[in-house]
Amino acid sequence: AVRGRRRGERAALSGRHRTERADLRKLIREERQSARSKARKEGMDPRMALALHAKRAADRTEALQKRQATERAALRTLPPAEAWRQWLIERAAAGDSAAEAALRGIRYRERRKAKRDAFEGTDDEALAPRLTVAALTADLDARRHLITYRGADGAAKFVDFGQRIEMRDRTADSLEAALRIAAEKYGGRVSIQGSGEFRERAARLATRIGVRVSDEDLRSIVTDERGHIEQEWRQHGISGIAPRDGAAGEETSGGAARQDAERVDEEGREPDR
Repeated sequence: AVRGRRRGERAALSGRHRTERADLRKLIREERQSARSKARKEGMDPRMALALHAKRAADRTEALQKRQATERAALRTLPPAEAWRQWLIERAAAGDSAAEAALRGIRYRERRKAKRDAFEGTDDEALAPRLTVAALTADLDARRHLITYRGADGAAKFVDFGQRIEMRDRTADSLEAALRIAAEKYGGRVSIQGSGEFRERAARLATRIGVRVSDEDLRSIVTDERGHIEQEWRQHGISGIAPRDGAAGEETSGGAARQDAERVDEEGREPDR
């Protein structure tokens, strides 16, 4: 009975999540068109306006993805101790005297534990604030047609040159934020440049957050990571990987750039929508 109820809850949650993602994609497309029109009326470079819109869209998409992930986590299979307790409750309700005795023992131990003087909390590492798209500041350089994204500490995390985004900080949080903005700019598909270690790390993270990787030589890594994700989702009774669509952007290169920089590039220009 419990398993059947949880399956129904997961199915209902998956349906609601699909609707929320579709609604957000539609809203982002509409706002993209509005941003382009407004920029032209105000005399702003449409390319810069769309780049800033990509940041706002990535912020909202990230927030939705992470909220949905939290909601999915809440419906995962009960841990062994809780599953055992739930089974005992069901057996005791059916008149099983041994189950009733086991439940009394569990409750007795819980009461004893509750009387002990103690403090509980979370370690410092878990409390450390994470960098998110919303926490980034966009430092616009209209003359050179580039945007430097900075964290709360003022340090540059990555730079948007138009057809490419170059990393300045290579931590996982900065890389995830850069990939999310790149996905919104480049139609959800990116090409990853840099060292072999960086490219593999970025490809796996991109796959985790639903950003498509266009590089053929990274296909085996993407396939391997998708296998890990699908296995994890099956373990939690969830089917499929959440799709991730982004708003495309027509961009041109701006400013000088290092040829050996670790970066994500536009896979191809897309027509206006």
